[in-house]
Amino acid sequence: MFIDSKWRLIKLSLLAPPNTQEHSANTVADSIKSEISTRYDIDIDQYARFTVSDTTESARNVSDHFSSTDQVDCLMHLLSLCLLYGLGLKKNTTSDGRVVVTLGGEFRDGLCVIQKLRDLASFFNSPSRLTELKQIKDVFGLPPVDIEVDSKTRVGYAVTLMRRSVFNHYAFTKYFESAPLNEQTLWSSISSADWELITEMEGLTDQLAQFSVGNVQKDERPTFRGNEFTQRRQSKLVSEFTWGGIRCRDRLREQLALRFPIQDVNDIKALLLDPRIKANASIIVSDSSALSQAENELQLELEFIFQKYFARNVVNDESKETVLEEAQTEQHCETTPDSAMCSLLEKLCLMKANWRDYQRLQNDV
Repeated sequence: MFIDSKWRLIKLSLLAPPNTQEHSANTVADSIKSEISTRYDIDIDQYARFTVSDTTESARNVSDHFSSTDQVDCLMHLLSLCLLYGLGLKKNTTSDGRVVVTLGGEFRDGLCVIQKLRDLASFFNSPSRLTELKQIKDVFGLPPVDIEVDSKTRVGYAVTLMRRSVFNHYAFTKYFESAPLNEQTLWSSISSADWELITEMEGLTDQLAQFSVGNVQKDERPTFRGNEFTQRRQSKLVSEFTWGGIRCRDRLREQLALRFPIQDVNDIKALLLDPRIKANASIIVSDSSALSQAENELQLELEFIFQKYFARNVVNDESKETVLEEAQTEQHCETTPDSAMCSLLEKLCLMKANWRDYQRLQNDV
């Protein structure tokens, strides 16, 4: 993701099939550099600023093979911890193995309902049951939302499980209406109170879970755009939440305050460069001066890059002037007037926007 010379935000998504042979950090880094260089003629090693992954160790190891990247894998790691503690899936322990109460209070109900949803998803791993469930969706015109258990190492896997389970609730109801009695026990174990808690927990954590980048590693993704089904949400006052919903909110709030106590400028830059959250950066960052500093530093960095790029082109043009004069007639037919005019206008606009810096660079050259 970068900003071009016309100050447009350009997003490139490089999709690759899963590598079943080797996943070493240097192999992954070399593959990224090679593919981007081949496809876009960009030396990503010179321009990459941030390295982000959904797992801590992989991001740290891969980033070591890029010369000037800021490591932000801790953001994903801390985000995962906030979600796990907030949903009750993780407990605080001490070095001697004793369990201590997590900030925000004990929350066993969260783990209980998530485990019930895991069992429900595992129940439909059977091809015959999955086929019957799909037929029910087709008959009633329900969305074809998968019910599968994602890897537990993925950031936000539990939130995805809750959301998909809610979307499939009506299909589940129709399936178990005619299911054998020995299969109905699983469904009846999830009470209406459990479903209410599930919707509240999903609503509290949905926005945070969207930062997961695990979905881009799935080979069935046909494009870089998300294709996860969604639907209109209804507002619910916190005062109307159940006890479990309030406890989930309190635990999540305490974790965010504990693990993100200081708004670092580099972290804010990462937010500003992320199109998923850039528009809400002013809401998330309470320190307006830190936000302004991050915006100004990003703008200066971008201007510096384009100034250097323009100065380099000027030097190259002067060194090749005689060669271009000799080959001008031969290459005239290959260069369209439109492309030449666009290139000229682009340079003129860049010179006008940075005229003083441009003159200084010319003197340095």
